[in-house]
Amino acid sequence: MKTILHAGLALAAVLVTAVGPVPAAEIAPQYEYTLADFTGPVPFMGVRVRLDAAREEAFILSGGSLRVFGPTGMETFSLPLDPEFGVVQDVAVDETGDLYLLAHEWIQRPGTTGFYLLRCDYRGVAREKLVPTGIPEKLADFLPNTLIYAGGRFYVSVSNRMQVLVLSKRAGLEQVKDFTASLPEEKDIRQNASFGGIAVDPQGRVIVSVPIDFGVYVMAADGQVARFGEAGSRPGNFNIVGPVATDAAGNIFVADVLRSTVNVFDSGLQFVTEFGGYGITDGKLVKPTDLAVSSAGRLFVSQMRNRGVAVFTLSPAGKQESGEAGEVGGRRAAGNKEHEGIRSFTARDVTHASTPREG
Repeated sequence: MKTILHAGLALAAVLVTAVGPVPAAEIAPQYEYTLADFTGPVPFMGVRVRLDAAREEAFILSGGSLRVFGPTGMETFSLPLDPEFGVVQDVAVDETGDLYLLAHEWIQRPGTTGFYLLRCDYRGVAREKLVPTGIPEKLADFLPNTLIYAGGRFYVSVSNRMQVLVLSKRAGLEQVKDFTASLPEEKDIRQNASFGGIAVDPQGRVIVSVPIDFGVYVMAADGQVARFGEAGSRPGNFNIVGPVATDAAGNIFVADVLRSTVNVFDSGLQFVTEFGGYGITDGKLVKPTDLAVSSAGRLFVSQMRNRGVAVFTLSPAGKQESGEAGEVGGRRAAGNKEHEGIRSFTARDVTHASTPREG
């Protein structure tokens, strides 16, 4: 099949000490660095962050390319996307390191879903186009812009509909999770509700934030829904609730976009702590737009105003050591000798030597 991605820059590799799930009571976020290339922190603005959590690689869709950052936070690949394959909306990574691109057809033909998943190997070579099956006629206009891979399934959603489609590994529809009935009955809320963020935890709970309702909804595998969150400026409350994420322990991270904070809740939905706050110094945030947590206990926070993607350690036990990346990460970087002399660089090095570039 056609190669839609092409390898680019290869940089540093490290061994990340995996600390495992961090108990809620021990979460004490500390700023580490901002995702960077060899010229300094990359001034991303409002991008999504997708992780190959097991290998500590971060994937960023930006400017028609898929940019890959290794365990040190340094860019390892830049993978241009071929427009022939539609409009790429999102990316996910499975256990083997294969990439799955969520894309829309340029022209939706009658009787088709209008979206598909494109499976690529770790080198970015397109291997298979997966067209969803079993989509009912009433969802024919469902064009998702968000893709999550968890527990061997895909979860796709679109921000202005209160539904999440659960697809098998072969893109067959398994379930529709509809949050509409869980919303307050006020007409203006139900008509204008949208997702501010979506995540799936290790127990298969689907977690969504709803800005118009100042809350977060958690749907268990059996369809039962719980809600938490209130309007307000106190820690644990929300002004504008935004992106959400979860870690291996089931802790839930929720950004307040207006206050530029990240609120932490345990798996029982109880408030634990918050951090951040508006500012441009280390540890501060500027309007978070996406969150993601790696298996090694690092929280990635995408921001506005060209502040890039800040990375926090959730526990002091999390650290980096010089060494080699995981098997797939190593294979992605294999064969590139051009930057051999700077393989020991980390994003921490360039972050603390410069600030994110403007533009």
